[in-house]
Amino acid sequence: MSKKIFAALIVAVVAIFASYNIYQSQRTEMEMSDLAMANVEALASSSENDPDYNPDCPNGCLDGGKQCHCYHNYSDYKEATWP
Repeated sequence: MSKKIFAALIVAVVAIFASYNIYQSQRTEMEMSDLAMANVEALASSSENDPDYNPDCPNGCLDGGKQCHCYHNYSDYKEATWP
């Protein structure tokens, strides 16, 4: 009989310990690293203020007047539009 009580006590202690750890992990605030914060700020900054920005040029290409400049000039190369 005492073995069953002891086993139940061990199970209860483990369950309480696990519950407390889950509670503590959800309670603490997550802090972002400097690198993660820099990435968020870079993604949030608008590139529309950049004079070389053209929404019709593909990613990584610069506006060169009437055409986009990547590694080569693609005068008819446009960014795909999504429905």
